[in-house]
Amino acid sequence: MMRIVDNLLSNAIRYTDKGGVTINCTVVGDSAVIRIEDTGIGVPPEALELIFDEYYQVDNPARDRSQGLGLGLSIVRYLTRCLGHDLKVASMLGKGTSFSVTLPLGVARLRPADRPATRSVDPSVTPLVLLVDDEPSVRQSLAMLLRAYRTEVHMAPHASAALQLVNHGLTPDLVLTDYRLPDMSGLELVRRLREKRPNLPAIIMTGDTASSEISSIKLPLARFLIKPMDSEKLPDLIRSLIAQSRIHQAA
Repeated sequence: MMRIVDNLLSNAIRYTDKGGVTINCTVVGDSAVIRIEDTGIGVPPEALELIFDEYYQVDNPARDRSQGLGLGLSIVRYLTRCLGHDLKVASMLGKGTSFSVTLPLGVARLRPADRPATRSVDPSVTPLVLLVDDEPSVRQSLAMLLRAYRTEVHMAPHASAALQLVNHGLTPDLVLTDYRLPDMSGLELVRRLREKRPNLPAIIMTGDTASSEISSIKLPLARFLIKPMDSEKLPDLIRSLIAQSRIHQAA
């Protein structure tokens, strides 16, 4: 969430020469709404969707890279979709722009001590997760989330780097990978890792809901999560899969 807010603030400051930028958070029902408003140049109505495209910049039609890469809002949209947060934008040309992100309340649940005592998985065990995703902002956001739940996280930007980590001695309890990686699919990565550890549990994230390959896969000790996913359920799913894997190993 910090990466989302940081990118929205950076964008607002960049396009505001006069006036100012405000940020506030309000509670609406069981949700929190974070709103960032500026008095900058504004966005024309026909560009309200385009501003989330990679490299698009309102005041840079020639895409001069000396003015920056223009990836900030693209990353914001990607992260909010992955995490299932509602992102809205409103703007008036020459008047300013307002972005809002709505997310569920429940920060207290990030504290393991506050969780119910009746759990099927031992909360005292610190799982080691190998996280593989070629998008740096996604890796960092997921790593922050998992570490808040006392999870040790090792990250890799692609499958080859993940395999190299394991070949050099890393022994993950679970692999959490994106389905579409630059060098091979997340599914192929899991299969390669299981050549050494047959019962290695896996979670494969995908936005490709229509893929016939995904719908036909029968992979034990593995789950496919469709983006946007419920990030708050991810830590419990990880521990549950690890527990199932240990049962298989002991059998």
